[in-house]
Amino acid sequence: MAASAANLRFLRALIRVVFCVLALASSWAFGQASGVGPVDADKSTSTFLVHGFGTLGAVSNRSDVLNFRRDMGQPFDLGSQPRYTPDTRVGLQLNYQPTPSLELVGQWVLRSAAEGAKPIDRVEWAFVGYRLTPDLRVRLGRTGVDVFLMADVRNVGYAYPWVRPNTEFYGWVPVFSVDGVDIEQRFNLGDWTWRAKLAAGSTNSVFPTAPGWPNYDLQVRDAYTFVLSADAPPWSAKLSYLTFRIATEYPASDLHTGLQALQNPMFGPVAQEAAELDMNSRVLGAKSRYWALGLAYDQSPWWAQAEFAYVSSPAVAMVQGRRAYASVGYRIGPVLLHVTKSKADSSTGAQANPNWFAPMAPVVGPVVAAQMQAVGSGAAALINGTRIDQSTFAVGLRWDVSENFALKAQVDDVLVRANGQSLWTVKQDGLGDQRVKIWTLTLDFVF
Repeated sequence: MAASAANLRFLRALIRVVFCVLALASSWAFGQASGVGPVDADKSTSTFLVHGFGTLGAVSNRSDVLNFRRDMGQPFDLGSQPRYTPDTRVGLQLNYQPTPSLELVGQWVLRSAAEGAKPIDRVEWAFVGYRLTPDLRVRLGRTGVDVFLMADVRNVGYAYPWVRPNTEFYGWVPVFSVDGVDIEQRFNLGDWTWRAKLAAGSTNSVFPTAPGWPNYDLQVRDAYTFVLSADAPPWSAKLSYLTFRIATEYPASDLHTGLQALQNPMFGPVAQEAAELDMNSRVLGAKSRYWALGLAYDQSPWWAQAEFAYVSSPAVAMVQGRRAYASVGYRIGPVLLHVTKSKADSSTGAQANPNWFAPMAPVVGPVVAAQMQAVGSGAAALINGTRIDQSTFAVGLRWDVSENFALKAQVDDVLVRANGQSLWTVKQDGLGDQRVKIWTLTLDFVF
């Protein structure tokens, strides 16, 4: 534990150094651009680039039970329709390359996040990259979680045809970045360009657990990633594997204290059920694994993309199970029409609500029995609150209005199963399966 804490302090210090270097590089580059005059191209090979991107979005879903969230890191929102925060975001990226081998990159994104998120959480990238050879690169600092086809552009709406990356596949991951080191080797086999990457690091993220509950300060440690990707236009493919350890418990200490108190043998069968609920509602120390496979095709007028992933964990209260989507599009001039089918389900069944009041009321009295029942129901709700069980059929279009602007519209028809609603703001509990339609309009831009 001491070694992990020391490593984390080192990584944070390193990121602060990267921030300082990027700030100095920015000041120098802008000074060259607006101060003493242009840089002599014959005496300098350095480059400094500033890129920006953003999305203006409006989303509406007419439901008395559920409100849409783009991902699990967004706050629960009981507001009226339409809403503008789920998809709206703006980002800035700085690239400074003082030599052909050395590069410094920083990316900042302002988007909807859980209350309590720190300013540093807005920094998606802050790394130093160095090419040991033209095909071998090492990066140190904060980088994206590279386990999806869209890993580097989850926030860049202009880079993909939909109004947002598929919610079933991308929305369950509240973590966008990891602090650590990675090494990537590029090589060619026939017409295919291959990339093999190994990465190690850790990350912190804040996300809400349930309406009225404290936010969860998720700390991921010992995160190791292997990625193998291949490109031979119009085809591209990606295979990913990630393993990580959860270093923080859910903010439910009062609940666990109550469950432990109920494990007294004097409570008979309730004691055993309380022990099982106590064990199943914990995630501290859980080592989880993630496998993913993605395939894409893009040769006008056709475009297609599909991804499949499986998450496993010994902790019942972890977001685990299968996620998959397949999307096909067809271009007509500047307009791309597309359809998508997706599904996510949990590998663990729903936790039944315990029935403790009736058998315990004659033993301990109705007041104490009601308190015991509340503890059991709270534990069941916590476990079920991590489950995702839904499927979606979506149709949409993207219209490239100009070189830097794209207007999009999309309708999602979502079937959300009972006790599988963790991607949503739940306004009313216990109402079974729900079918929800989501209408979205976005304007994406880059500069």
